[in-house]
Amino acid sequence: MNIAVSHKLVSILAVMTSAFLIMNTSAPTAGATVISSSNCVPPIGSQYSASQVAGFHQGWPVGAGTITFSNSIHNQFSGCTTPNAATPGALTIDTFSSTLSGTLIDLGGVSHSITVPDTMVTVQLIFTGMQGQTQLFDTTITQFDVSGGNLPAGVMLRQSLSKPTLGKTTITPIGNQFQISSFFDVFTDLSIDGGTTWIPSTIGGHVEVVPEPLTTWMIGVGAGTLIALARRRRNQ
Repeated sequence: MNIAVSHKLVSILAVMTSAFLIMNTSAPTAGATVISSSNCVPPIGSQYSASQVAGFHQGWPVGAGTITFSNSIHNQFSGCTTPNAATPGALTIDTFSSTLSGTLIDLGGVSHSITVPDTMVTVQLIFTGMQGQTQLFDTTITQFDVSGGNLPAGVMLRQSLSKPTLGKTTITPIGNQFQISSFFDVFTDLSIDGGTTWIPSTIGGHVEVVPEPLTTWMIGVGAGTLIALARRRRNQ
């Protein structure tokens, strides 16, 4: 195989797999990370996925039972905003629509696989300073309105009015890309009567930003294709 071609393939492969290797760098992070072509948030090609606490992401006590929500995925963001990092204390307000999906289990134990497009979200980001080349932000979700879609009749969600949803975001330049990490500890209120009354969640669900599955799949396929091509040329 031609040495120049071999070196070129190795270089391309290194760029395509950088999203996996970059997590071993020393840049400070706020949870899981994604690699993005832009320093805007929510990161392009990302989603927020929930860890499961006590077997579910959110739980609302209703009488002697509990309504639960698990397998939460929040993605398909309508916009991406570059936060203000001019001086410590700089404020950015980011409002966008999105899609929330997951599994809602009602008081009767019936499982509902739900998808709710047009979920409106507003995030407040406050720049707190730098750590090396990394920008640090304190974040707060101030709006989270979930209704419609295929939710059961009367079911709605909103950002909790009694407990704030707080998080952190970091942005680190890596060559001509950006390593972005972000998490939130989410508290919501549930209504089962169309918004007449609201029930606060008893557990804050932790969510972290991760690459969307298609993004990870494309990187893996691209890397695999290059490896196969290199082997084929080596055998010619």
